[in-house]
Amino acid sequence: GLDLVIPEACDRVYVIVSNQYKLRVLELHHHLSITDRDILKTVLDARHQAVSSLDEKTAFHATIWGAFNFEPINKQFYRELVNSFITLRDHLVAQNRISATESVSFSIRMIGRLLFVKFLEKKGLINSGVGYFNPPDGNSETQTTYYREKLESLFYKTLNTDILERSFPDMVTPYLNGGLFD
Repeated sequence: GLDLVIPEACDRVYVIVSNQYKLRVLELHHHLSITDRDILKTVLDARHQAVSSLDEKTAFHATIWGAFNFEPINKQFYRELVNSFITLRDHLVAQNRISATESVSFSIRMIGRLLFVKFLEKKGLINSGVGYFNPPDGNSETQTTYYREKLESLFYKTLNTDILERSFPDMVTPYLNGGLFD
């Protein structure tokens, strides 16, 4: 089956495909990602198939079920994550500011932090009014400033600082009492 579920808050839509007591769920919230678009395009393209016989209905359902298979997407994500790690590490080594060992450690921490804060952002826990994730232009000086002004402020002055002790004006984003942002 194919179901659409809208929660009481009406702030998202869940598209659920079932197949022999297994579920695959796509959450649509705020905007469509590239993955969301690809999945929905496959479903829309499949709906143009004639589905009068049982075999055609089975083929139609198999197409939709396959479109909701996230395993290839996960593999692509991890490939890109590894490539991002290598690019960042190599850039840091080329700058000769820190050692190769330190660049590996920094790259792992940075990527872990970014993944975690994107998760927090998706859950609505990061103050969007501050613009932590507003992209800088392509200028390398601006990118360095972006890291210093935006990401360091988010990591150290916000997530690692109790709200009552903050000098940074973000009083909405929660304090995380953990070691990830030390």
